[in-house]
Formats: sequence, C-alpha cells, structure tokens
Amino acid sequence: MKYIDLLQEMFPYVKKYKSGQELEYSGNLLMSDDSYKEIAKNKRICSGKYFDLYFTKTFNEYAAIGNLVEEYIHNVNKTQHIEKQLQILNDILKSVPKSHQQEFFDRLQLWIDNIDQESRYNFIIVLFKSILQISNDHAFFTLGARSRVEIIIWELLQSISEEQYEEFLEKIKKDYDKINNISSILYWFKHDKEGKNIEGRIDKMEYLYKQMGAEIIKNSINLYDDNYYNRGNIWGLVKLYKDDLSIVKNYIKEIITKDNIFRLLNDIIGTSIGSNIKYSISDDNLKSLTTINDIDEILKSAETKTSDQEFILKVYNNYRSDIKDDWGETGIVSNKILHLNP
Repeated sequence: MKYIDLLQEMFPYVKKYKSGQELEYSGNLLMSDDSYKEIAKNKRICSGKYFDLYFTKTFNEYAAIGNLVEEYIHNVNKTQHIEKQLQILNDILKSVPKSHQQEFFDRLQLWIDNIDQESRYNFIIVLFKSILQISNDHAFFTLGARSRVEIIIWELLQSISEEQYEEFLEKIKKDYDKINNISSILYWFKHDKEGKNIEGRIDKMEYLYKQMGAEIIKNSINLYDDNYYNRGNIWGLVKLYKDDLSIVKNYIKEIITKDNIFRLLNDIIGTSIGSNIKYSISDDNLKSLTTINDIDEILKSAETKTSDQEFILKVYNNYRSDIKDDWGETGIVSNKILHLNP
C-alpha cells in the first residue's frame, strides 16, 4: 500500500476507490466526471488517449490535436483582426482530417475559459462564419464537430456584453444559409441545464430566428440556390413552422426545379451508422417537405449530371419502389461516409 498515495494522484479512480466512492456512473462517464476537463487539457496518464505515451515516449494524434488546440487558443488571444483569425482557422480545418475534427472541437470546448475577454466576440464571429466548413459527419452516440461548435458559440454568447450580443445578431440576420445553425444554437439556449443563459438573450435570438424564417417565406428566398444551400439547412425552416408544415411545403413547391431537385432529395435522405452506413428515406422526412407526386413530376424533366446525383436518385428509387432487405428495411448501403454534393 506504500504506493497508494502516488497512484491516487495519477489515477482519480484510485482516489475514489480509497475513499469508498461509487466507481460506476450512468450516462456519459467522461463528461459527468468532475476531473475530466483537467485530465483532457493536461493529457494526464490516467486517460486512455495518453496512457501509452508515458511509457513509449512516442506521440499520437490525440497529443497532436491537444497541442494544436493550445496553440490555436494562444493565436486567438494575440490576434485581434477577424480576417487573420479566419485564415488561421481555415488553415487548421484544411490540416485536420474530417475524421479528427470532432476531437479538435471537443478539446477546444475545454479551453474556452482560457480565451481572453477582449478576444471572445471576434472568436464567436470567426466560428459562426466558418461553421459550414466544419465537418457535419454523424458521430456514434456523441456530438459531431459542427454540433460541438454550435454549443461553443452558445456558451461564448453568454460571456460578451449586451451591446456585442446585439451586434452579433445584427451581423447574422441575413445569413439565411445558416438558419439551421441558428436554430441549433437556439436549441442550446432552450436546454440550458447549468443556468448559463443571460436573461433576455434567448428572446432576442428567437425573435431573429422567426424574422429570418418570415423573410425566407415572404420573399421566396431560395435555400436551394448556390448562395444559401448546404445540406440540412432547410430543416431550420421546418423546425420553425413545425405546427403548420403546409407553409414550408408551399414554399418548397415554388422554389424546386429540375436543377435543384437533387438537393431537396439529399435533404430528405437520412443516414444511419452501424457496421456499415445506410442511406434511406423515411416517410416523415419526405412528408415534412413535399409529396411523392411533386417529386416525380419534377424528375420527369430532370437529368443526373454527377455520380452524387445518381446515388441520390438510386436512394429515392429504392424508397419509391419499396425495395426491402432481409430485415424489411429500405435503403442503400455504403462502406464509407459519402459527402454528397448535388
């Protein structure tokens, strides 16, 4: 037992064991443990991500990402020009593979308290402007990179002045290409379990969201146009008008053509990740946006021009023809995540 005091400093579980604390947790173990933040930030030996490195004197991707995050926070604090900050983040996103961006932004969230107060507003602007460049790949039982950034933005919005907050809302009020991201940030306002929200800010964000949706509908701003399209953005409008989806359906009927029909179909397609990746269409998704008859009518004059469009059409035809696998499910299986660009 003479090593127990040393071991309990290195491994929090040993300390818990020695003091008779419960060792098993329900829910997300790592995020519910009070010591998680300190362990991850300092790359401690008790983390499975770094344990081997203490004995092999080697380096792994987790350590590399940890160092990159620390360097990035340092640059955020010393760089006051937004354009320079945008370039720094853009370079990082180019250098970090999509498969590692989730780890990068998970780690970044642990360091936001280290961002200087005078740097936070610009940092929020940079994250919001760059959000569509960040991986939106689904993650298994955890948040993906883009969803993590939406949480980071929500948290940081509670740490700036009221004047800066209103300036932020003014800056983004025409960013119709990000209405779904705004909807997601608002989701975290509404699900604040830690009492971080500053009073009144959720109301201002919700008012902005509703105004943007009303502008899109009233002026038929085409979310499938190149200026506004990104996969899933339409769902920001659907969530706003969930109590009267006929508003969204009529809007979509006005803007959908043979040139953008595959973008609509891409939004209807869902992705499930398991031993393989399945792309399929659910009745609920389709009926929230349009009808089979409307799709079929437009497809009569539409032609596939890329392999991505061909795959999207294949998924739709699989659904349309009700082709089922041995488990009675429709869908097209892939052995990798496809970044479709219709």
